[in-house]
Amino acid sequence: MRKLLLFFACCPAVFAQPDLNVLTVTASRALNIQPDQASLLVSVTTSLNTGLDDVLSALQPANITVASFAGVGGSVSSGTTNAVEWIWSFTPTVPLSSLKGSLASLATVQQALSKAVNPMDLEYYVQGASVSPQLQAANPCPYTAVFSDAQTQAQKVAAAAGITLGPVVALTDGSGTAPVTGEYVAVAAGILSLSGAFAEALPPPSAPACTMVVRFKLGQ
Repeated sequence: MRKLLLFFACCPAVFAQPDLNVLTVTASRALNIQPDQASLLVSVTTSLNTGLDDVLSALQPANITVASFAGVGGSVSSGTTNAVEWIWSFTPTVPLSSLKGSLASLATVQQALSKAVNPMDLEYYVQGASVSPQLQAANPCPYTAVFSDAQTQAQKVAAAAGITLGPVVALTDGSGTAPVTGEYVAVAAGILSLSGAFAEALPPPSAPACTMVVRFKLGQ
């Protein structure tokens, strides 16, 4: 898949615009990579005499570690006592292949904490899916091919305008997204069969895209 955005930068010379006589082409190729991990949001509400070590110990059966600790904040309970409580937040990332098991573990921990001597309120949600750094590294951007796309399109535009295409004056890479369908949808459907696992369906993910912005000098 390619997405090409073309435009001339042509402004009156009096403004001394640096883009005068420059053709900018943005070329993009979507990488055919399916998301392989899911991001979770886990929050634990406790009394003020509960510390991080206590929360981590309680979450250990669900493999939640300090590496995913996102922060802690205070809150006033909605009960009749109006007690001040801690809300501990964690944002773990798990492989999609093990998401079902991770949610089941969180459900088990949730039930256990609600019945503990010092109960804790555990809530968890699936925030979305993404491509892991490892999978991204194994599928690098085909910059040579993307540059060729940009050059071909620039030549077509220059020829249509009756001018010559000069050398490259600037080149930068960027990033983009493209819709993901197929295998991911099937995986998500299987996960959603877990009743009560999370409040909403997985948000539609985006696959990474390889994008390059190339600026060509225009001749006469």
